[in-house]
Amino acid sequence: MERVGKDDYQGPVGKRSRCNHLLTLRKAGELDAEAETLAERWLSDYQFGVHGYTDAMHSPLPSDYIRGDAITFATSRGIASERVGLVRDNLGDDAHDMLVRLLSLDQSFASIAREKFPARSKTSAEKAIRERAVVLLQILPSAYKSACRLQKQRKEQARR
Repeated sequence: MERVGKDDYQGPVGKRSRCNHLLTLRKAGELDAEAETLAERWLSDYQFGVHGYTDAMHSPLPSDYIRGDAITFATSRGIASERVGLVRDNLGDDAHDMLVRLLSLDQSFASIAREKFPARSKTSAEKAIRERAVVLLQILPSAYKSACRLQKQRKEQARR
């Protein structure tokens, strides 16, 4: 019971469940598949860059796979961190903070609303946070793609 009282659980009455904003917004029709996919990629980059882990194993490794070493791990982690930083530079620190709260910390809209808008009514504050989240997640794909393009350009320039 103690766990469901935490900020990353949602639901006013009855069964309370862990927050999954991407699924919730997708089911409501407020988020398209591209936005959901790129938000998951951003989250994977963020977790790998900040914490040093990621759930990137979607299929078995090919038979000719060569395992990397500490240098390839650090390089890959740096590339992921740079991509997160480029998105942060593009969207701003407040948007980055909101992405971390929504996707990495899984904070509920209510929890974020209590912190950001303490003077507003609960319903109004939650609605404002939800609207901000939707707008942010809709512009995230263009920022993420832009970061990927910039990294590719820098890589090509470095090879010259």
